[in-house]
Parts: sequence; structure tokens; C-alpha cells
Amino acid sequence: MVQGKNISLKGYCIYVKDGKEIREELTTDNTWGWNFRGDYIKEVEMQKISGDAAFQLYIMEGKDAATGKPVFESELVNSGKQVFYKKKMK
Repeated sequence: MVQGKNISLKGYCIYVKDGKEIREELTTDNTWGWNFRGDYIKEVEMQKISGDAAFQLYIMEGKDAATGKPVFESELVNSGKQVFYKKKMK
């Protein structure tokens, strides 16, 4: 989620599909949202690199947005502070 007019973000997502870890580099300018098809999201890191907007990172797991469950929600970030999520494994 983004609040403001302009933002550039960078980061990565590691998700697991069929027992294999897949790393995707993430960058965006004034748009927001990624979907990954796999078993679960293992790790995500995002950082604002420019712009006047703030962002909040939500991570949901499930078949689709309607049935997915939230697993992480960051605070609203307006600085270059890195937001990091790592799944707690049982």
C-alpha cells in the first residue's frame, strides 16, 4: 500500500515452490503489488529509494486475495528504512 504521489521501491522476495527457493528482485515506480505462485513466502525485503510517498508492506498467503490470509503487515514507512519479513518455520 502506498500513501502519497511518488515513490520508488526496491527489494526482493524469496518464495518456495515445489520445495525449491525462488528469488525475485522487486522494483517499482508509483505502482504496487506482486503475486507469486508457490507454497509459501519465505522472506521479503523492501526499501524506499526515492519519492515523497510512504509505503506499508502487506504479505498474504493463499490461493487468491479473497481467501488469502495476512501473515505480515509493516508499519507505515516514509524513510529509507528497510522493511524485512522472514517466515517463522515450525
